Amino acid sequence: AGNGSLLRIPVTGLAEDATPNARIDAAKLSDADANKIEVSGVSPLPRSFALEQNYPNPFNAATVITFSLDGASAARIDTKLNIFNVLGQKIKTLHDGELPAQGSFSYTWDGTDNEGNGVASGVYFYRLTMGDKHESRKMVLLLRKKSVFQTDLRIWAHSL
Repeated sequence: AGNGSLLRIPVTGLAEDATPNARIDAAKLSDADANKIEVSGVSPLPRSFALEQNYPNPFNAATVITFSLDGASAARIDTKLNIFNVLGQKIKTLHDGELPAQGSFSYTWDGTDNEGNGVASGVYFYRLTMGDKHESRKMVLLLRKKSVFQTDLRIWAHSL
């Protein structure tokens, strides 16, 4: 009775710099007396993920961030997609929760923070976190300023 390591499986035949890519989908264990041992908390991670460059970039009103997960089709994985400013402050959470561990996903960022306020033009970073893996990319928000001519023309047209 108690907690601790139950099983260690040595992996051989990999290059020195290779990362093992294996998972356990199901387990049936028994002790020396053939009593079943419960196994819980098995949560396979996707084998890989790919975070794409946002499009368009630079952008004005909105941009689309796409990523794909390649893993066990029946599994779900805790995934986060956040936007950060150049100071490293999280300004927007686009996703924080479970997703199927296999598939492609797209999220649109409209240039607002978590309170719905528009953010300033500048460089921002988006970060995808999946388990202990993460990847970040850079994007540029360029807001167009209205010219005096456009503003005056709208006021003139409204007064007609």
